[in-house]
Amino acid sequence: MNTEKSFMVLSGVILAGLLIIASIFFTVQEGQAALVLRIGEFKSNENAEPIVYKPGLHFKAPIIDKVVTLNTKIQSINEQATRILTKEQKPVEVDYFVKWRIKDFVKFYKATIAGSNGTIDLRREIDPQQAEYFIKNNVADVLRTTFGEKNLHDIISGERDDMLN
Repeated sequence: MNTEKSFMVLSGVILAGLLIIASIFFTVQEGQAALVLRIGEFKSNENAEPIVYKPGLHFKAPIIDKVVTLNTKIQSINEQATRILTKEQKPVEVDYFVKWRIKDFVKFYKATIAGSNGTIDLRREIDPQQAEYFIKNNVADVLRTTFGEKNLHDIISGERDDMLN
C-alpha cells in the first residue's frame, strides 16, 4: 500500500516537473518570427527595443510570458474583379493581386491589435484577417484614386504601365 502511494506521488511530481519544463521552452518554426509579451509589455533588449525571436528553441518565463508568432513568408491576396469609375465616370472592371510580407513585426502587431478607438492593448489577440482587410482597403483606395484621375483612353493605352508603378 505504501509503495503504491509513493509511486503515485513520484508520478505526480515527475508529471508536474515535465509540465513546468515544457512551459519554459517555446519553439519558433521556420517561416515565423515571435514576440514575447511579459505582463502586457514587449520583452526588450538592453536598448529597450523589443526582441524579435527567429526560428529555433527559446526560453520564456512560465505564466507571465505570452508568445505571439507571426508569419515571415511572402503572402498573397488575389482580389476578384471590382468596378471602378474613370475620370469620365465610365466603369472599368479591375482585378488585382498583392504580394506582401511583414517587415516591422512590432509595428505590424500594434497596428493589427489596435482597438476601434485606436488604442493599443497588447493583451488582445492578433487577428490574421485584419491585416488582409487593411491591405485590401488601402489598395482599393489607391486604385479608385488612380483610375479616377485617368480617362478611359489613358487606361487602355500604353500609359497603363506608368499607372501601375
